[in-house]
Amino acid sequence: LLCYLTAAMCDELGWTTRRSKEKLGFASLFHDVTLTDPRLAVVNYRSMVALDRFGRDLKKKYLEHPKRASELVLEITSEYPQVDTIIEQHHERPDGHGFPYGKDFNQIIPLSALFIVAHDFVSRAYEKNFDMNAPQEILDDMVGEYRQGNFLKCMIALQSVVTKEQVAKD
Repeated sequence: LLCYLTAAMCDELGWTTRRSKEKLGFASLFHDVTLTDPRLAVVNYRSMVALDRFGRDLKKKYLEHPKRASELVLEITSEYPQVDTIIEQHHERPDGHGFPYGKDFNQIIPLSALFIVAHDFVSRAYEKNFDMNAPQEILDDMVGEYRQGNFLKCMIALQSVVTKEQVAKD
């Protein structure tokens, strides 16, 4: 779903180069590659308090996984510049309250902003067991967070993609 959404959002934004979609697809597949404990793989950034039930070592692994995954991807291939950055930034937030660096919307590259918005949507859909009868509820919850810089454009693109999918579904 994440791979599909990022590609569809690219189309919506007019970012139609094959290379951008390949980078985002690659990031979709490998962004959590270093999370070897499946319990950590489903922790949503919005419920960081859930990390408190894990030991210090597991919590540290979770908080460092964007850096570790980006380093691993960088070792694998240099043919896809920016994939490491997209992966490294996938838990950053527009307001600077993300991790691992606490970067804000001014410091996050456009492809990362797109990935972050799509990743957030997919995470929220997962929390609802992918019951997508009312995706507007998810979008309404997200819209307030993504009002700055490239995030706003990406949020508008996501809304458009989801609306088109709903129309096609009906």
